[in-house]
Amino acid sequence: MARTNFEGAAAATGRQRTLTGLLRAVYEEQDPRPSLRQLGAQLGVAHTTISRWLDGSVTPDAERVSGFLACLGVVGDKREKIMRLARGEGSAEVWVTAGPPGVADQLTAAVQLESQATSMVEWSPLFVPGMLQVPEYARAIIGRNPKTPRAEVEQLVTLRLGRQHAIARENPLPLIAILGVPAIRGAIGGDRTMLSQLKHLVKVSRRKAITLRLAEVNGDWHGGLLGSFIVYDFAQPMPSIVSLEHHRTASFVDGAADVDDYKQLASTLLDLAYDEDESRSLIEAEIEKRENAS
Repeated sequence: MARTNFEGAAAATGRQRTLTGLLRAVYEEQDPRPSLRQLGAQLGVAHTTISRWLDGSVTPDAERVSGFLACLGVVGDKREKIMRLARGEGSAEVWVTAGPPGVADQLTAAVQLESQATSMVEWSPLFVPGMLQVPEYARAIIGRNPKTPRAEVEQLVTLRLGRQHAIARENPLPLIAILGVPAIRGAIGGDRTMLSQLKHLVKVSRRKAITLRLAEVNGDWHGGLLGSFIVYDFAQPMPSIVSLEHHRTASFVDGAADVDDYKQLASTLLDLAYDEDESRSLIEAEIEKRENAS
């Protein structure tokens, strides 16, 4: 096949960024892994073009994605999921990754967004979110699905905890985490796991790049009672994106009006929440209560 200078379009939307993450994931899964030069020769493009597909600089069109997947031997449901993203099927402002809770595609999408975001705000009314979970807590959540093999559970736990690199790196991603009070009073994983998780929350709450606030959920109505969400902001001109996690799917919204509504809701939740010192004191009191009861 003759080479071409075609690369693709700049990766700007959330859908495109998630596609980048999935293409990189299937490439890194290869064993043995072909070189970019080998792939380029098969696809008729420069190896630097494929490198730009994998780092998100540009996004290949559906035809190129199809060829890329064929070269790597990606077939079945995995291929179809990626091709749906590549073809831009569904709403232009709402897109979905599907699978069981904790599934790799959803986590891959989150990792890709967090690697490029300039800040994120997360609301989680009932449980500690993935960015702040300890391994035992993450394992208790992911391992609840009886259909997930133990080896896959460990792989997904590792991937979920890998997200935390974004807030632990030398130049950390600024995170505002607003948790419902029930998140610290739950029993996920049992008493020992909850104690470990609560102590971790106290520790991370002292990091400069992390703002941790608690909010009551038993008062008057507010939109946060409908469920958790994350708002990702990016450097201009990239639009902000909202992530919504469900039982078997994760939805990503980048319509301007919808995103603005979620940003306003996040502001409302911050107004309702305890301040950082009060929140830390509530967590420490919960730790003391559990330790005294054990």
